[in-house]
Parts: sequence; structure tokens; C-alpha cells
Amino acid sequence: VSDDDPDKGTEGESEESCQQSALSWLSLESKELSQLKTTLFSLQNLKSLEVNLQSVRWPSTVRPDYGGYAEYIMRVFKRDSQQKIFFPSFMENMIDVEKLKNNARLRGELLDHLKSSESIEDVDRGTISLPNKFLAKKAISVAFHGLHRKRNRPFDQIFKASDFASINFNNHQYVKSPQSFLRRLNDMTCVGCHQGRAIAGFHFVGIDKEKSFSANKVKMAMSGHLSGDLPRRRHYLKTLLRGENPEQARPFSERADVELGKYGAHCGLSGDASFKSWSCESGLTCQRIFSGDQSPVGVCLPPKNKFAGDPCEVGRIEQSADSLRDRIVSRQERACRSGQSCFLAQAGFPGGLCHEYCDDLREGESCGLIAFNGFNSCLFARKTFTSCLRKFTGRISLKSCDEENPCRDDFVCTPAENGKGACIPPYFLFQLRVDGHPKAI
Repeated sequence: VSDDDPDKGTEGESEESCQQSALSWLSLESKELSQLKTTLFSLQNLKSLEVNLQSVRWPSTVRPDYGGYAEYIMRVFKRDSQQKIFFPSFMENMIDVEKLKNNARLRGELLDHLKSSESIEDVDRGTISLPNKFLAKKAISVAFHGLHRKRNRPFDQIFKASDFASINFNNHQYVKSPQSFLRRLNDMTCVGCHQGRAIAGFHFVGIDKEKSFSANKVKMAMSGHLSGDLPRRRHYLKTLLRGENPEQARPFSERADVELGKYGAHCGLSGDASFKSWSCESGLTCQRIFSGDQSPVGVCLPPKNKFAGDPCEVGRIEQSADSLRDRIVSRQERACRSGQSCFLAQAGFPGGLCHEYCDDLREGESCGLIAFNGFNSCLFARKTFTSCLRKFTGRISLKSCDEENPCRDDFVCTPAENGKGACIPPYFLFQLRVDGHPKAI
């Protein structure tokens, strides 16, 4: 219920509404959101309309180091119940970087606010809500490679970890160092959350119709973050339904499944106690793919490439607040297992991708379809995306995926043979891109 709704009722009525909402969500057996009770989710009760719009998309021929480039405009519109219109609103914890950079007094005021005892506790719990005077009404996130991009870490653009060195982190649940305090702040911004353990900036990309061609279809629509966080959300709703107060504290969005550490999960690289629990399951180790990136967080992968779909291109990352200046330099191949080849980032596979024919699939691998030579020429001839996929796709081994085993960052789960899912780059699907696949210059 929106804060400015004069008819939102008494505290008792609000509690009853929360229980009714929880019951509606938990009793929803189908994936059709339209089945939710319209009395609870009507326009009058809509808290906000939030937009995450792909505004720019360049193919890997333009950005071969990153495997492509995309920008997303993020806005929040709240409803004026009197005028019955939606208006641009401040975005939760999304700081206005340019305003803060150019206003030392305001920047100092924000730092003092963050270092107050109440804010420190709220940052640890993931529940802080910053005053509007520090916030923006518009933001832009960039893909690929999520939090490796400084543009997706707004607080890193105005503060350093040393700015929080005086804080006592004893007895904190999640945030236990200045470095993790700064990462938690980024995690709670709009762009930081959307780019943490995500599908190129999204956590839910929609479900396609059954009749859609498999090479242009989403099988598992959730990101690694969302699939890992769903148990917590279900528990939250069930607690509400019992009339109890649910726990408000929440883990970092990029590692909600702290006890699992499956393939592609984010994991702790340093000795920072904040990320000590971010371990990897047996057979996987925490690895840094990009040298020159001082992130305390890596990715759970096999010690040596052993699966189809493993990343096979490493390099040194040069970050900038201006995402157009970001570069991955000194790139080199990371050996795939014997018999496999590597699709490089310049072919549209961020971080590279190990693959081979479908003759010798291992456990955890699927046989999926990938567009090959002739596909681009077909599109340039103004043929439809699906018709070109039908003519110019080939079967290769890919990493398997499902709701329990999401893809690594920046890959999406599509249908494969034998009812399985396979991980491919998201912009290989027509509905996840706005560029219309232009002809390279």
C-alpha cells in the first residue's frame, strides 16, 4: 500500500491486509500473476511502477572484450492518489553520484549519516533507507560482468573502504569489515542489486509460450539471485500468514544461498570474515576470473575447466565510472578440457565458453542449439529471427540448468534436448535485445 494513500486503514487492518496478501501469493499454484486477487493488487493499492528498460545494446563486434554491451534505464514512478497520475520518484538507496561528487558538504553529510550507530546496524541487516536528499530519480546499469563494472557500484565512485575504517564491526551478522560495508551499500542500490548474480541485469526475464522455437525460448526465467532467495521469501510470507513478525534482516543479494555454493555462485576470495561463509560445494573452488580486479568475491568453478559452458577467457580488467571506458585487456584463453574448443567473448560469449559436439555429454551438461555461420547474413536479408534460427543453428554441448542449478552470471537457461535446460548468452534470444541485430559496419 502506498505511503500517501489516505485510505490505507488502521494498523489492525494493515496487518490483516498483509496476511491476505501472503495467503494470495502462497496459494498461487499457477505462474499466471493475473490470478492474484485484484482487490489486493489493484491500481489504487499499487505502491509504485518500476521500470528497467534496455536502452542501448551493442553486439560483440563493437565490444569484443566484454562480449557485447548494454545499458538499462531504471526509473520509479509513484502514484498520486489525488490526481490519479504516476510521477517520477526517488529510487530506494540509489544515490545521485554526480550531485554528491560536486557537493562536498552533502557528501560529508551522507558519510556522517552512514556512520551513525543506527545506520551501521541497518546496513548490516540490509534494511537501510536513505533520505531523499541523497537520492536520484534515474539510474543506468550496464552489462556484462555485473559488479565488476564500476558504473554498477555507485558508492565506490564517492567513497573508499577506508572511509569506514573507524566502525566497530564486532557482532555483526553480515557486514564485518570496511570493504564489505562498502559492498553492502552498493548491493542495496538499484543498479547494484540488479547486477548482482543476475542475467545481465535482470532477475526474472519472463516465460515463453510452449510453442516458441526452443533456440529462441526461455526455460528457466530466474537469475541465480532470485532462485537462491526464494526460500527466504517463502518463509517470510508464511511467517506473515501466522500473524507473526518476520525477520527483516537479509543476506547480500548476490549470495542469498549461503549454504550451497553451487556452480556459478559468488564466493569469498579474501580472508574477509564477511564472505567466509560464501564457500563452494565439493568439487568446486572459488576463483577470480579477472586479474587486476580487487573484488573480495569470486565465482565457484571447477579447479580446471571440465564442463561444457565453463568460462575460457581471462584478462586484466580496467574499470572506470564511465562504462564506455571499461576495458578487459591482456585477454587470453583458459584451457578447456581435452576435445573441447573455446567460443571467445568476441563471438558473443562473455568470459568465453567451452564446448564440443554432443557425442560425449557428461553429468551436468546438455545438448543445446546455438546460432552458427549464416545466421547473421540471414537476418541482414530481413528474414525473421526464428526462421534464421531454424536454418542456421547447430547442436553443441552446454552447461545444464534448471531452477535448482541456475546458469553462471550473464547467461540464461533455454530448452535443450531430453527436457533439460542449457545456458547461453541472453542476447542470443531475440526478446532480450532491442538492437534488431544490426549489420556490423
